[in-house]
Amino acid sequence: VGSLASDVAFDEIVAVDAGGEWTRSPRSTVATVSGMLDELRPLFASLPEAKARGWTASRFSPNAKGGRCERCEGIGEERVRLHLLPDAWIPCGRCGGTRFEPSTLEVLWKGLSIAEVLALPLDRAAELFVNHPRLGPLCSKLVRAGLSHLSGGRRMDSLSGGEALRLRLASAVAMGGRKRVLWALDEPSSGLHPKDVISLLSVLEDLVDAGHTVLAITHDPLLAARSDHVLELGPGPGSNGGRLLFSGTPQELAALSWPSSESVGRELG
Repeated sequence: VGSLASDVAFDEIVAVDAGGEWTRSPRSTVATVSGMLDELRPLFASLPEAKARGWTASRFSPNAKGGRCERCEGIGEERVRLHLLPDAWIPCGRCGGTRFEPSTLEVLWKGLSIAEVLALPLDRAAELFVNHPRLGPLCSKLVRAGLSHLSGGRRMDSLSGGEALRLRLASAVAMGGRKRVLWALDEPSSGLHPKDVISLLSVLEDLVDAGHTVLAITHDPLLAARSDHVLELGPGPGSNGGRLLFSGTPQELAALSWPSSESVGRELG
């Protein structure tokens, strides 16, 4: 158990676990986690066809009764329990994976139902909502985070840990807000391809530009080289470590002879 002291007043401290409970529920999707669905629901409810039928925003939520498919309860898939094997999921036999009952899908925005919008890759969604004040910036931020291949309806439990982390952080940037948050990340680049690490860095830099603070525990020399301040702990693992060896900028670290100096220096070029 440790403590954290700062002369900066934070409104909230958020420790993000890329494999946390928010990534494992079959109801949790890219659209729900990012806030995309919160914007789509009132958009569809404001259309003339929805108003004529007396429908509110809840009609366009797969997590609320009324507009969703009740056979799969808005998940779009049905669980098949297999003996001695992990459960399998197959498209719902009633809605075909759309998550909604047929009449809900009759309400169209630019010729698309809400299910069709949720099925679009995020790069296509960014083009579709380019003039929308909230959805346009949100989708663009997610694309910049290297998530253009995902769709709004993609289940979170099918994402990699890196994808889930970038989605959570990029969404926080896009949706704004006045809170000043300290984001605590444990090995955020673990298992990522170097190209994805670059995407992650752009998201972290956006968070800082928005007034937040990022505290990352990492062994990645690229992340360390792009940081404002580095703490080097060591000199070894386990009981041989845990002592503060260095505190300062990446440039200062690279000029010394601590364990990370050489690798950080290479990234600084």
